[in-house]
Amino acid sequence: MERALSGTMSSRESLDIVCEIADILDVGLDRPALSALMDLLEAGVTPEALASVVMELRKAASATENQTSGVL
Repeated sequence: MERALSGTMSSRESLDIVCEIADILDVGLDRPALSALMDLLEAGVTPEALASVVMELRKAASATENQTSGVL
């Protein structure tokens, strides 16, 4: 009730909600990764820049995984 009156939400509550949404959307990011992204957003990094970095890291990880599996 107090939260509703004050209109504020703790960062833990915000992270809990973001994690639930990420799970529903199956984005493939765990709680520590989401927390780091939220910290960067709060520090002023643009969402578009973060999305771009996440996509590039996924491409790089996929390429590395493909190279590694080809070696076996």
